[in-house]
Amino acid sequence: GYAPPARDLPGTILGIINFVLVLVGVLALAYLVYGGFRYITSRGEESEVEAAKGLISNAVIGIVVIGIAAALVNFVISGILFGAR
Repeated sequence: GYAPPARDLPGTILGIINFVLVLVGVLALAYLVYGGFRYITSRGEESEVEAAKGLISNAVIGIVVIGIAAALVNFVISGILFGAR
């Protein structure tokens, strides 16, 4: 049978964190698409347009924060993995 390669603790933690960040990124992307759908279907009603713009803005901010978090986590964990040797 197939056995995945053994990982040390930091490598396992990095894998779990990256999985969670990808999952959250997909949710943020879905939120962005939902905001775009609400914008398209707002039919020019000012309150609907503003609500949709808020959804889109929040989704974009979330995607940026997720990207920064992913970069920081990978940088720190890589430093632990390769810097401590």
